Amino acid sequence: FLLTWGGNGSGEGQFGGIHGIAVDGSGDVYVADLENHRIQKFSSDGDYLRQWGAEGSGNGYFKYPQDIAVDGSGNVYVADTDNDRVQKFQSDGSFLAKWEGTGGDRGKLLRPYGIAVDATGNVYVADSFKHRVQKLTSDGGFITKWGAQGGAEGQFNEPFGVAVNASGNVYVADTSNLRIQKFSPAVPFPTPTPIPTGYAASMSLNLFYWHNLQPEGGRNRYWSLGECELKEDDSDIQSVVIEGPGFSDGGELFMYNPVNVYPR
Repeated sequence: FLLTWGGNGSGEGQFGGIHGIAVDGSGDVYVADLENHRIQKFSSDGDYLRQWGAEGSGNGYFKYPQDIAVDGSGNVYVADTDNDRVQKFQSDGSFLAKWEGTGGDRGKLLRPYGIAVDATGNVYVADSFKHRVQKLTSDGGFITKWGAQGGAEGQFNEPFGVAVNASGNVYVADTSNLRIQKFSPAVPFPTPTPIPTGYAASMSLNLFYWHNLQPEGGRNRYWSLGECELKEDDSDIQSVVIEGPGFSDGGELFMYNPVNVYPR
């Protein structure tokens, strides 16, 4: 044992519940002070340095922040849980950016409880009420996501924590399933494949979300009824065949290296 600090309250160095803590490269300690709706920063010896935040939904305000992470440049990321968003700050608490919006879309969050940053600055969020993990760039750009509600491997039930080791392996606290899951570094979604000959040249197929998928003749070969998400508009297209390694999860096809896309 070396040291302790804190106590119940709302003054400097006191806490109203602690759910997240992080340490930067200089050894300073950041605490997500849950019920005081703020972040507090301390030296490694527990000396109070600063705080920021109060209950609210504006920039720099929080509503029950559950977790916190710091990247190699000293930027601070806060899982602002009940505001359904992540906020990014400089080490002195100056607001930089926020990523918000509820729903099932890429980058949208519903009660993010856990957050972590890897060695290259990518951000992992335990998107708890969507039962998934999302991987984002340091600017909030979507990279990939995985998971759905359930008890099988790769599925989650309200994941509350996430961590990344130096090799990029991801560890998830799959809370309501009472287990930890470990994953290899998440593979980014591919660059959209061009529309096949005969389709509008101004559009590109987005292979992130294919709906109503059906097997087509063999392994790694699928066809779509035409309900798909387009890169530049929401128009329907005719049925196509998609070939390449990937997997189907809950009606969504995740394909990392498509080989062929052509009319069915």
